[in-house]
Amino acid sequence: MGLSVAPDIISTCAFEGIDRPNVVAGCGKMLSGSIYNRLGGAGSKNTYFNSGCFTQPSYFTDGDESCTNNTLRTPGIANWDTSLYKNIPVHQNMALNFRVEAFNLFNRLQLGVPNGQLGTSTLSWITAQANSPRIPQIAGHFSF
Repeated sequence: MGLSVAPDIISTCAFEGIDRPNVVAGCGKMLSGSIYNRLGGAGSKNTYFNSGCFTQPSYFTDGDESCTNNTLRTPGIANWDTSLYKNIPVHQNMALNFRVEAFNLFNRLQLGVPNGQLGTSTLSWITAQANSPRIPQIAGHFSF
């Protein structure tokens, strides 16, 4: 996961890269508990990661956070797409093809990436869904 800083002074003035935050030494970046309790915002017990571990760098300096943080991971994907199909011979050169497909079979919610921009009010909040709801499809056709 990559973190950045708002306002982005360096890229605005020098047209290069993005500003990165400073890291508070010895601070635990990851928070424990269910991801649904760490979405951020009203009604949530916590945020996705510990936003107190990052501080704004001085103007025109780059923070000491790496471009991508190897201890902070975005929520995983557990998506099941499946299909069942059957070819039924009807005649010598003709068959009926029956197909049933389901995308996101178990209708699992896939959470989006948490906001990683220091200086915004929603830092460390997950505010988006990364997938669509279950989509079943049924099709049948003749093939020659």
